[in-house]
Formats: sequence, structure tokens, C-alpha cells
Amino acid sequence: MSDFDEQCLEVEIDVPKEPWLVTIRHKGTVLKTISIDASPEALVSYLKIHYPDSTFQLAHAAKLSTSWMRRKFIQQDIDCVFINASDIT
Repeated sequence: MSDFDEQCLEVEIDVPKEPWLVTIRHKGTVLKTISIDASPEALVSYLKIHYPDSTFQLAHAAKLSTSWMRRKFIQQDIDCVFINASDIT
């Protein structure tokens, strides 16, 4: 049981970097920034292990080459949106 059970966490992915730089937030407060393999499966596994009863909203900079990534997250019931790169802080 984590302090974030049944909470929605915002997850920002810096896609151009490999490994990915991922920032996890709750209501705007940074909980953790991690470096993880550039793989949707690796990130989903990490999130489900560390925040098992939370929901997630992922955001990453919109690029044509990342539409495959969005599909992978959606297949695993993870909300994933494209945003303007300048909106990721």
C-alpha cells in the first residue's frame, strides 16, 4: 500500500533521451525523477510496482515518431497524451 492509492499521478516522459528521463508528480508536486529504459513496458512495470493502486496520466512531447509509444501505453490501460514540448517543465 502506498500513500498514493487511488490517486492519479502525472508522469512526464522526456522521450528524446535514452534512457528516458521520467518525472512523476502528484497535484503538481514532484515525487520522483528517474532514468529508465526507453520502453513503455519498462515504465508501466515500474509504475505498477511502485504505485500499484494509482492511476496514471502520461504526457510526452508530440512527435510523429512517438505514436507507437502512445498505442503501447493505451494497450496497457495507461492514459497517454501528446503535449507541446515547451509545456514539459
